[in-house]
Amino acid sequence: KKQEKETFYQLFEGENVRLIITGAGMISAVAAASRHFALYPAASGTDLVVNLGIAGIAPGSQSTASVGDIFLVSKITESTTGRTFYPDILYRHPFRLLPLVTRPAVCQNPAGYPEETLLDMEASALYQALLPHVSPDRMFFIKVISDIPGASPAQTILPDKLLAPHTDLLLSFVNTLHTYFSETAFTAPVLTLKEQELSDTVTSLLPMTEAMLRDYTRLLRYAKLAGKPLSSLLQSFLPVLREADIHGKKQAMPYLAMLREHILDEASDDVSGDFSVYEGSSFQTGSPFLPFFSTVYAERDVWTPKWQEKLSASPVLIDHYKDMFNRSHQDFSAQKKAPSLFLAKKTGTLIYKGAPVCQSFGNEHFYYTS
Repeated sequence: KKQEKETFYQLFEGENVRLIITGAGMISAVAAASRHFALYPAASGTDLVVNLGIAGIAPGSQSTASVGDIFLVSKITESTTGRTFYPDILYRHPFRLLPLVTRPAVCQNPAGYPEETLLDMEASALYQALLPHVSPDRMFFIKVISDIPGASPAQTILPDKLLAPHTDLLLSFVNTLHTYFSETAFTAPVLTLKEQELSDTVTSLLPMTEAMLRDYTRLLRYAKLAGKPLSSLLQSFLPVLREADIHGKKQAMPYLAMLREHILDEASDDVSGDFSVYEGSSFQTGSPFLPFFSTVYAERDVWTPKWQEKLSASPVLIDHYKDMFNRSHQDFSAQKKAPSLFLAKKTGTLIYKGAPVCQSFGNEHFYYTS
């Protein structure tokens, strides 16, 4: 149903689904998304965001796509800056994958793209606008081909006619995944007043991302279910935090790991609790996560087509593996359930001189490799 209360953009609401019509272009999309999430904050445990729209396509040398085909975006490149963004591909889905390039204007000549590539005007800006609100594994950029730039002009097909044949498939995918997230979402543990005060002190001293906060909440819930002395555990951990010089979330990660070991190593008073914190799913045949290494990322300079016969699907070509590993707001616990495989090249120094503090066993030429 259309919500007339929103006049800045078109807003429709249904059961478990909210639809925004942002309009074309980076500025329109970012303005609408930013306003929307300011008014309706995302629930990190259950919500997912789908950018559905139309796109042109640069055919590439061996194109199999045509107008009306639907794709899930595996990589987003911003044409004006060259920056790349990667939504995680962790969940089972019914779509074909393609990379996408976001341009500020309609592309008239698609030459210059080394592979079959989608072309749109919003995705890179939307990815960056959504990142403070949802982790990359909860973003899905889904595009339907509307035209092939440079090809002979065909009869114009309106966007709603292009999208309509795919809405049942798309809603089935979204609703099934949302049901899984809702059923497996963990609730915050019920803490005593003292435990809550100690926990608040920990979170004030330990800057954490949304994903780290979810791990922290899991730890507290586990401690409560296992009958561990949570108050004394947190109290004994606080001096470590107060002495630490933690300036950012990356520096906080080892201390969260330290707290995890601190809690897990503590003997339980009661082992009758329910430990199925990560279990439970009615996602069709089980887990929604893809099997290990279903997604392969390969650096473009390393990849050779003869490797394709060893893979069940084409790899996602990337410029450098650090583009993936250095992303912000990642959900590591979700990624661990569907690991990807990376084919990359080690560059720079390959062999290092052994440090004086290391045992050389009397060898004059003492080196190591990582």
